[in-house]
Amino acid sequence: MAEYQLTADPDVVIRTADNASIPNDPDNRDWQEYQAWLAAGGVPDPYVPPPPPEQYVQAMQWFAQLSRAGVYGDWDAWVTSQDEETMLMARFANGFAHDGGIIERAATDIGWTPAQVELWLDEAKKINPYP
Repeated sequence: MAEYQLTADPDVVIRTADNASIPNDPDNRDWQEYQAWLAAGGVPDPYVPPPPPEQYVQAMQWFAQLSRAGVYGDWDAWVTSQDEETMLMARFANGFAHDGGIIERAATDIGWTPAQVELWLDEAKKINPYP
């Protein structure tokens, strides 16, 4: 790990020792130290973008969308056929991750296509869960 890391902003670097943001300001002592470090052959670590936020849908939104699509019965039958832990998670979860997990398992078992699930998840996010 280098002493500095680049950021998404080309005018700011991070000092890795204390995570200080150092702006491109010739009067800033930290920027001057960074420039001297570069001149002495220092190479900063590259910028690493953060992972995308996890897609998440609230359980009530998901259930309402399944009802609107006319397939809530399929979901409920699948949930009922699962082991106790899966059944509890599927019935009482606050929400579901967009990728993987219970929704993906249910879709595979029920025979829903990935395109159907994506459409339903996208539509579910538009539903106000607190009418």
